[in-house]
Amino acid sequence: MVYARGRGALGESEEAAARRKPRKETGRALGELGSIVLHCHVDHTFGGRDISQDEDYSLVRCAPVEIDDTEWTATERRVEDHRWWSREKLCQATDTSYPENLLAVLDGLEEQ
Repeated sequence: MVYARGRGALGESEEAAARRKPRKETGRALGELGSIVLHCHVDHTFGGRDISQDEDYSLVRCAPVEIDDTEWTATERRVEDHRWWSREKLCQATDTSYPENLLAVLDGLEEQ
């Protein structure tokens, strides 16, 4: 699982945010956080607001789980579809995935 680590909010440490975010978004609590494999700055619009944010991505190898959406916000519940992608399926996908250079990041990790 490649996931965007959360930023600490309301006094939350970055480690606590990195543990909270995958649990909130997938229902899976992580024992190991994984090291940061990508850092990027993203400017985008969401919900009619311009957002500028730094994102750190980590890789954790795990089996797929059923997504648990009990902690999702109303906005997150508007997600139409979600799935676990194997590297092979990601290579074949025509959908846009983020971060946009995810395959290159994964290729770099396989070389290590």
